[in-house]
Amino acid sequence: GDACAAIIDETLLPALEHCVSHASHGVRYETSTVYAAIALRFPHRTAPLLELHLSKSCVHKEALDALAVETVKTVTNAAIASSGSNGGGGTSGRGISKMFSRALGSSTTLASRKKQQQHQMTGCSFLYHQYCLHGSTLIASLLLRAA
Repeated sequence: GDACAAIIDETLLPALEHCVSHASHGVRYETSTVYAAIALRFPHRTAPLLELHLSKSCVHKEALDALAVETVKTVTNAAIASSGSNGGGGTSGRGISKMFSRALGSSTTLASRKKQQQHQMTGCSFLYHQYCLHGSTLIASLLLRAA
């Protein structure tokens, strides 16, 4: 009893935490079934695990909301900046050619490279928080079913 509980706390739960945010739905589902099996075998652990994963799902939902607001602001600011650069959003030849032109060779500026990296990181953050939110709510669902 106590030896199993120690192994679960020291080995199994930390390993399972990495699987909660895995990109594969199947891995997240199997992780939640392991949590449900732990809850069936050790009923006194159900409430703490449920509370933990419900709070994690709230944290990841708030992070997704914040990323969404940040993305909307970025897109809005970019739209305002681009409409101001071509004469108020008109369809002058200069505005259209500027909109569709690409930087050639190594003329990419440091600012544009940082912006590209930020967009890639934001996309990764969206996916990470989505995976964590789905994994945590799936675990909470199966823990409630097992209780």
